[in-house]
Amino acid sequence: SYILNQFPKKIEFEKYLICGTDVVDKVKEWKNGEWILDNFKLLHIARPGYEESDLPEMSSSDVRSIIKQGIEVTTFLPDSVWQRIKDFKLYGYGE
Repeated sequence: SYILNQFPKKIEFEKYLICGTDVVDKVKEWKNGEWILDNFKLLHIARPGYEESDLPEMSSSDVRSIIKQGIEVTTFLPDSVWQRIKDFKLYGYGE
């Protein structure tokens, strides 16, 4: 709820939680997990030993590191996700 309160109430947008495939099934067990699932779409990054994917294995720390290097992550993430990162200055983008 803290994150959602950072945006003007009038703005409607899709909300995503980026996490590894190793935690996708565990989100509902988190504190406020049901609320998270009700309010966010899950975008998951493949992790070793979990479902196969054409995407390279990467963590949120990897995304943050790539952004700090000034590299656009469109090679690794869908364009729409990269656009959200830029729009909302996530993962240290624009710092």
